[in-house]
Amino acid sequence: MKIYQYILPAVFLVGGLTAACTDNWDEHYSKQESVLTGTVEMEISDQPAVSYLQSKPEYKSMSRLFEETGLIERLNAQSLPYTLFVVGDELADVAAVAEKGIRASSDAAQESEAEFLAKGHITTASVAPSSLRDGQRLKMWNNKYVDVHVAPLEEGGPDVITFTNNHCRIKKVIKVDNGYIYELDQMINTPKTMLETLEGLGDEYSIFKEMVLSRNIKMFDKANSTPLGPDASGNTVYDSVFTVRNPYFEAKGMDIMNDSKHYTMFIPSNDLITKAFNEGKAKLAAWQQTRPDSTLMNWCFQSMFFKTEYKPENFAELESKGTVDITSAFGKQWRFTVNKVDLNNPITMSNGTAYYVTDLKLPHRDVLIWRYKERFTTFTYLYNAASREDLNTHYVFENITIHSALTKNNVAAWVPDAAKAQGWPKVENTECRFYVIDANAGESTLVYTPYWLTVYEDNSYDLHDYIVPTGEYTLHVGFGTNGVKKATNKMDISLNGELVASLSNSAYKKNTMDRWGGGYPEYWNTAWGDKYDRDGPEIGTVYIQNDELKPITITFRAWTDDGKGANIPVEHWALRPTVNNY
Repeated sequence: MKIYQYILPAVFLVGGLTAACTDNWDEHYSKQESVLTGTVEMEISDQPAVSYLQSKPEYKSMSRLFEETGLIERLNAQSLPYTLFVVGDELADVAAVAEKGIRASSDAAQESEAEFLAKGHITTASVAPSSLRDGQRLKMWNNKYVDVHVAPLEEGGPDVITFTNNHCRIKKVIKVDNGYIYELDQMINTPKTMLETLEGLGDEYSIFKEMVLSRNIKMFDKANSTPLGPDASGNTVYDSVFTVRNPYFEAKGMDIMNDSKHYTMFIPSNDLITKAFNEGKAKLAAWQQTRPDSTLMNWCFQSMFFKTEYKPENFAELESKGTVDITSAFGKQWRFTVNKVDLNNPITMSNGTAYYVTDLKLPHRDVLIWRYKERFTTFTYLYNAASREDLNTHYVFENITIHSALTKNNVAAWVPDAAKAQGWPKVENTECRFYVIDANAGESTLVYTPYWLTVYEDNSYDLHDYIVPTGEYTLHVGFGTNGVKKATNKMDISLNGELVASLSNSAYKKNTMDRWGGGYPEYWNTAWGDKYDRDGPEIGTVYIQNDELKPITITFRAWTDDGKGANIPVEHWALRPTVNNY
């Protein structure tokens, strides 16, 4: 065995060793600009890589790792040259990685953490230092890529060759008979895909993990499966290979198994999800509202995936520009000044960056609150069947009476496409006819306390006031087309005593029904129709301060140009939380 050892000073060019190196060394180290930094030992051995590794006690742990994971046998059988990356025993007992147990890979196989780690230190290629270039990628035996970096490690410093994102530096290079061995200053970290990162999460993340993985589908890959022969029925039996897909994510333009993508994932623990869920349920109870548990839980994973890769510094950059919201691949709003992640310990994935969540709350908008909306036709029930107390508490009139025909239908009950919108209720547009008593007596006023009714088969009912929590909303109001057709009204609309808008005669006439304006009912597909059950005309943006959780009031004050009282033919009202209502 021929061994040549060179201890080199801080920075050198490989091509500068001509005086000290043999022809054999020059044969493998062509005179190119590859740069190694630090005290690097260079050695040539006529042994194969495995024999060399096993003969050196300083690499006992790495040799054991390769042996216990079954790779020594494979390396000995390898007919092509290869390169090993190793660390010395003084750094860590790397074989202890085997104690981490089993990780489920993205295919049908089960692979140990130790085997994944070991394979991440082997590549089928004879990788000479002179061949390394910045941006180069080495495919390792675990099917992951190691990135080569040639750049200064500190500003103004010399160029240094390092490997992958944790910048493993070279301590020693050994040219062996069938390739190269690089001794590094730390273990190589070959990042996993987003899917593999999810699969490797511990039990404390099982809720989030199950939400995602339950949407995976496993598919038989016939092209890559080996036929073993026919069974007793004549059907071909395969040594089957399966692939995993997640159509749920694919529909949103995300391939969480693809190494070439650049995504962001947030990882919430079971404790954080449970706490946020319980706090959300408690808020809903205080507001006398309900939301499906699935809506609350779905947000806890739909808000965690982003088609953009956000590095830690990106969040500070966004906030400095006044941006505090990012939108997930599922269209969910994440306010990173409220819901927080651990930016100091990002997880590098092969297709992006992940962060552990440290603070989590369910937002108001689109999660705890979709919208509040009611039609004034509920008045007819209170008028005909309710107690006078309930009626008079929720409708306070001044210079207003009730038309002998309580309501006027403007649009009959309908649904845009019964076939597509199967199961959706028909809606109608009917105005409630509150008319002036004495026009000469001055303006007409309705002070309305919104509520919703639950009516039972025996015609009894439960009445619930709308308890709207603190936050910013858009207020929408629609009037009946019949009532405004010939009206000369002007109108002030106030919420909780605060003026929201003063409508001119022309604006008042345009604010009819709920077939336009604002958004839609939750889960409505606009392809079915764009006029169904909308919020209606937007009156203005309001900020409701309701720390005491009291019922809200909406006041309508109508008059004509000459100061006379006027009719108030209301059809519906709605409040929708804005993006600021988080």
